[in-house]
Amino acid sequence: MFGAGLLLGILLSFLLFRPAIAQAPKQKNEVLQDPNLLVQHYVPITPPSNQRPRSAQSSGRHSTRAEKQISIEQLTLFLQSKGSPLTPYAAQILESPYWSTIIGICTIEQYSCTHAPYNNYWGIMRPGGGLQRFATMGEAINAIDSLLAKYEARGKRTIEELNGYYVVPASTTWLNTVLTTKLHLESLQ
Repeated sequence: MFGAGLLLGILLSFLLFRPAIAQAPKQKNEVLQDPNLLVQHYVPITPPSNQRPRSAQSSGRHSTRAEKQISIEQLTLFLQSKGSPLTPYAAQILESPYWSTIIGICTIEQYSCTHAPYNNYWGIMRPGGGLQRFATMGEAINAIDSLLAKYEARGKRTIEELNGYYVVPASTTWLNTVLTTKLHLESLQ
């Protein structure tokens, strides 16, 4: 009896998880999405390959620093389209040399930058564990900017190097989402 119940449990587990396996992306550059995130507003956008930064074409590595600046209006429209509370902070975000990475990380960490506990849209952890709490959005934006600068000083200068360092363990979903968002933002005109 116990053996039959165990076998039935294994069979049910296989059947429940099989659809997730069957839906795995088949294309190399397809953005992976975690169905458990319940992201309602995120639509992956891949910019035309001729608009990618030169370093992305030549080295296959993508700097954490933005390769192109966009206007406050462009970033504001992008954030508004997502329903993001970061919209009023577009100017502050654009002051950072990491502005597109900042938006890319919050896209994967916090439901397309739409809501987050404690103003922490980047999943920044406290030294002792647990999510860092920020009193204001401005403080949180300064914290992610400082964190990326600190990582850059430690030699983590590309998005690919952050994968497995910022997010542990390394995640293809995280990498694809950050890169897709970053490249799309930097292609806006």
